[in-house]
Amino acid sequence: MIIGIGKDPDAALAKVHDLGLPTCQVYVEEIETDLAGHLRRALNKYQIEATSLVVGGPGKEVWDFYQGPLTIGLVPRETRDARVAHIRKASDPLLSSAESKLQTHCGFIPENPNDPLYKESVRVLRDLAGYCKRNGQNLRHETGQETPITLVRTIQDIGLDNQGVNFDLANLILYGKANPVDAIELLGPYVQGIHAKY
Repeated sequence: MIIGIGKDPDAALAKVHDLGLPTCQVYVEEIETDLAGHLRRALNKYQIEATSLVVGGPGKEVWDFYQGPLTIGLVPRETRDARVAHIRKASDPLLSSAESKLQTHCGFIPENPNDPLYKESVRVLRDLAGYCKRNGQNLRHETGQETPITLVRTIQDIGLDNQGVNFDLANLILYGKANPVDAIELLGPYVQGIHAKY
């Protein structure tokens, strides 16, 4: 389960607890100084393990084929710097009080490795994965907007050992990028988390 905690981790994690779930992925949008402490207290109170911290934004993200390539993740140049700064900000409080896996959508990574946007994306993601590594964290790439082979190539081109994949079967189908059964053959060695929708 993925749950947005907003400014009230206790109320959000109470819902997870009421469902009887022992784990969840925690989604944060606004990162304030004391958020990590509040999150840790709520996780301890309800005895829930946060399997990753999912970071999105800032800025508009449209989850479709038309606006998606222009608005999702770290590929779009217009929002890239702000989003990298946002993920770095989320990474820092984790050092003392949250989980060691940071997760985000990279965006529509181009399939052509010679595309300038592909090279820029690899450079940005290498820097971000390096930042997370120095903080003792893994960086998880959410599947969906790129083909599995493109994601594997990206991970290999980044070349750092603290990367993984959150395998979202529905995203692969939604964006027409792969059959999940085939995709797991390529992505299996990198899978650290999974999303299943009903």
